[in-house]
Amino acid sequence: MASRGKVLIVDDDANMRETIGDNLEVAGFAVTEAASGAEAIAAVTKNFFEVILMDYQLTDATGIDVIRQIRRLNGESQIVMFTAHANLDTAVKAIQESVSDFLSKPIDF
Repeated sequence: MASRGKVLIVDDDANMRETIGDNLEVAGFAVTEAASGAEAIAAVTKNFFEVILMDYQLTDATGIDVIRQIRRLNGESQIVMFTAHANLDTAVKAIQESVSDFLSKPIDF
């Protein structure tokens, strides 16, 4: 089966990355995982991803900080931000950074 596209999952929680990745792979997507903002930037530098799923709270940065860096490297990817700590302020910041969607954890597949 041909891949439906490349997806980068950025979350410092390995179980969350695995759960999301498994669901996306079953749906036919090629999945790359990053455990930190630095790993995400490195991945985007090397590859183009149609979609980037970004956790808001990472160990080395906020998802907003990482999105700003990614946008300088690649303005084409669709970015979906997710968080376990959703609030209006966080959602507004994400939308100001041109995220495509904002989801609360746990993600319902």
